[in-house]
Amino acid sequence: MKKQLLRKILLNVVMGGVLLLPNLPATGVEAADFKYKVDDGAEQTWDGSSDLIGTGTKLEVWGEGAESDNDVYGGYGSGSVTISGKTVIFNSGKVWYVYGGYSDSGEVSENAVTINGGMINYTVYGGYSESGEVSENTVTINGGTIDGYVYGGRSYGDGEVCGNTLTINGGTIDIVYGGYGNGNGKVNGNTLIISDGTNCSSAYGGYSWNNGEVSGNTVTISGGMIDNVYGGCSWNNGEVSGNTVTITDGTIGYDVLGGYGRGDGEVSENTVTISGGTIDGSVNGGYSSGDGEVSGNMVIITNGTIGNDVFGGYSDEGGKVSGNTVKISGGVIDNDNHDNDIYGGYGYYDGDVSENTVIITNGTIADDVYGGYCEENGKVSG
Repeated sequence: MKKQLLRKILLNVVMGGVLLLPNLPATGVEAADFKYKVDDGAEQTWDGSSDLIGTGTKLEVWGEGAESDNDVYGGYGSGSVTISGKTVIFNSGKVWYVYGGYSDSGEVSENAVTINGGMINYTVYGGYSESGEVSENTVTINGGTIDGYVYGGRSYGDGEVCGNTLTINGGTIDIVYGGYGNGNGKVNGNTLIISDGTNCSSAYGGYSWNNGEVSGNTVTISGGMIDNVYGGCSWNNGEVSGNTVTITDGTIGYDVLGGYGRGDGEVSENTVTISGGTIDGSVNGGYSSGDGEVSGNMVIITNGTIGNDVFGGYSDEGGKVSGNTVKISGGVIDNDNHDNDIYGGYGYYDGDVSENTVIITNGTIADDVYGGYCEENGKVSG
């Protein structure tokens, strides 16, 4: 975190409905013309020289041309304090971080952030806890620029991250997550909705950096421009299951994956549904770049344009690939610069590829169709 020492500083000044933390060493430009309201009260001035922390229910902040190297918090809790029901509305100006709710180790739930404009130099969190549970927080981006990350909810430790929602209606953002867990806690039931927005490099419904289960997360895209899309992702050995991606419009510059695992965790029952839009890369129902089993994943295509291969299930390192399905009833899978093959199941190395299915009733497919395929040393059956 940018200012870990905040947890060790006593909140010793109470002023005008917000807590102002003692001055930290100067780090650059400080603005003197932010305005804010607490719970729709009187308009007040924030000079940006220290963090702004709301003590009411709602904190609204604006400042055309104003800049601060500090942060805005709807609620802030030291230790195991629970933070719940706080709202931040940020309309203009430039700050580093915006948090709906923050706690060192306590639960953070049902907080909300809305960004209508301005610039966030690094990160927006609906809810954040160093180690506690983070649930049912929301972020809505209607405009502005976030020069970093946006999280519906994030726990840095082993706390569960569940039921958080991130909605993007506009603006420019780098990487977005419905829910994110750094430890071994479950990441489940988080939602990412994108209807507009540009220059988003990666979008995740749910993500675990460690071994947490990633399940039941959803991504829905009806517009905007995104490079890569993941319904659920485990960067290590967590199970990735029951995640969904639905695309009705928009442009995806590279790949779409319903579920993605890098270790030995199972990747199962994930689904990608495409009824419109353009995907320049490949589409994978479930993908393991480790040796995790890949089973029961599905890709459904009824319309849209896809510029590379389609896989119901894919394993890089010898994991079993079974019971995956691709269903195509429309759309165009064709690009002169790439292969455009269809695979129910695909094993790159030493895989057991079995009982995978491709069903095609309509649409345009440029190249080959395989129910099951193994590149090297594997077995294909069923």
